Amino acid sequence: MSSCNATALTKKWGQKLLDKLPEGDTTRFLEFFKEHPTNAGVVEHACRALSILTINTNNKVAIAKERGITRILEAFKKHPTHAGVVKWACRALFCLAANNAANKATIAKEGGITRLLEALQQHPTHANVQENACLALDELADNAANTVAMAKVGIKQLP
Repeated sequence: MSSCNATALTKKWGQKLLDKLPEGDTTRFLEFFKEHPTNAGVVEHACRALSILTINTNNKVAIAKERGITRILEAFKKHPTHAGVVKWACRALFCLAANNAANKATIAKEGGITRLLEALQQHPTHANVQENACLALDELADNAANTVAMAKVGIKQLP
């Protein structure tokens, strides 16, 4: 399966972000979801920051433990037509799922498969949304239970 490899630019921006944070401090970005749930711009940047913070494996665990997956999925519900929010929410789910079996299961259990399908349907001409949603679905398919759930909603695994 694929891994979460950010582009050189994102890695550079992400490393600057990581350098400024105390070890494992993902809380401030998760707070943005609670403090500014209706501000699409803030939510978009919070999703972007979380996707970058997953470069550190320990942050993946911390984000999930602090209900970050739930907050990302809520962002889909609150801002389904905002391509920036949806693009980065898809990316954050992809990065959280990469090489993390527990997060794959949690994302699916909390409705992530449905949200990703909605993203594909809501933004059919937005290449970045399509790419990130497909990457996330591909990563989630690396779990037998998720593959069964995907088949039930019409997603077929390619040979």
